[in-house]
Amino acid sequence: MKRSPKPLPPPTARLASKSVAATAASPVPSAFKHLLVPLDFSPSSRQSLVQAVALAGQFQAKLTLLTVIEPMGTPDFAASFPLMMDEAQLCADATAELKKLVKSTPGCAEVVERILVRFGRSFHEITETARAHHSDLIVIATHGRTGFKHVLLGSNTERVVRHAPCPVLVLRIHPDQLTSNT
Repeated sequence: MKRSPKPLPPPTARLASKSVAATAASPVPSAFKHLLVPLDFSPSSRQSLVQAVALAGQFQAKLTLLTVIEPMGTPDFAASFPLMMDEAQLCADATAELKKLVKSTPGCAEVVERILVRFGRSFHEITETARAHHSDLIVIATHGRTGFKHVLLGSNTERVVRHAPCPVLVLRIHPDQLTSNT
């Protein structure tokens, strides 16, 4: 006669017991205290900021807002006819736009700790910023591209998930969820 195995407790019960045991030996963070929110000023990333502010309120966390300015390829004649804007001007414009976004998003000013602008590849700068600032969670929107557009454009969100030093909350914002003030 074959005995059936003893049923396992639900996963949350196992997690809870592990957490209790772990806290006795070493401190385990019980909540996210520092959230990194990459923004590209698209409607979906603006809505992800609204969600991040709500999370920050729940966890009593602080936000770091980040925008990344990607390098543009320039043709050979760019030395004679500069097509690229001054990096300092781009940085100032992006910072001003982020500050405007903070003011227009309810509850945001109270939880934002820092505003950063970086130059480089988006996924790399996002993951390096998370590492450098010891972020507990990255809150990022995805544009939800599929098929040929995904193949052509790639997915920065996907790369962030693969290379991030911390958990990543990916928000796919449905067009019906986009608010008029974002």
